[in-house]
Amino acid sequence: MKHCNYFVLLLFSFLMPALLGAQAISEHGYRYKIHRKSGNTPPKRGETAKILVDVFAGDSLLQSSRKTGGPYRYELPAPNVRMEHYPPMFDAALLMGVGDSLTIWQPVDTFMRRFLPQAVQHIKEIRFELSMREVISAEIIEKENQELANYLQNLQAKIQSVTRELTLGNLDSQCKKGEGGLKVLIEREGTGNALRRGEPLSVHYIAMLTDGTSFDNSFERKEPLAFPVGVGQMIAGFDEGLMMLRHGSRAYIYIPYPLAYGETGQGPVPPMADLVFYVEVL
Repeated sequence: MKHCNYFVLLLFSFLMPALLGAQAISEHGYRYKIHRKSGNTPPKRGETAKILVDVFAGDSLLQSSRKTGGPYRYELPAPNVRMEHYPPMFDAALLMGVGDSLTIWQPVDTFMRRFLPQAVQHIKEIRFELSMREVISAEIIEKENQELANYLQNLQAKIQSVTRELTLGNLDSQCKKGEGGLKVLIEREGTGNALRRGEPLSVHYIAMLTDGTSFDNSFERKEPLAFPVGVGQMIAGFDEGLMMLRHGSRAYIYIPYPLAYGETGQGPVPPMADLVFYVEVL
């Protein structure tokens, strides 16, 4: 029996390098390749993974968590949760312990292709280079969720009050002014560098209609918005308002409708709607 166990271990030691370099198919059909396997336990469904992510189309880097504030958080659905579309990140997270790394590929469909730069429109797959940094238990997540709910309840009440005052013009003397009626009220001036047009940026935000209705909230998703600032990927007023800030700033951006979603609106935003964004620039 001892000889048998030794033989199995010896065989595994020879096969492991080959397995690490081999490609396989994940639970939901994504092609992947493991680069490093530490032996640490992967997260379970219902837990949260913090992963360093680099996203490539061919050789073009589309996004990097290293440039936008560190690892991204992925809350893995509990076992009883059914999803119509299971993202490749979730499959990848369940294959990695802390210290592990892998590549996973996602086929580009018609919807995704609309958001790719023109130079990589022909690409058939997006490549994700991933490295697991932390696994957070469901118990810790539940505690964090309660703390976040308390924080957001107080924060949203304050944002609604400031939104009302900005809409009435009562805070104009305290605001920076931009084109077309744009107003930026700085709650806390950041101590970091001024934002540079085109730099990768991470921002937490709560978006409000002027009647105090919240229609979008990155805090609830526990993931800041990551994008290159000032290059037109966001609505004009959001881009322009952010360019008046520094890293670490907290501010309110009042955006007249021509600089937001215009005369037609979009989704939950009605036509000709002025907006207020509360932002925390990371």
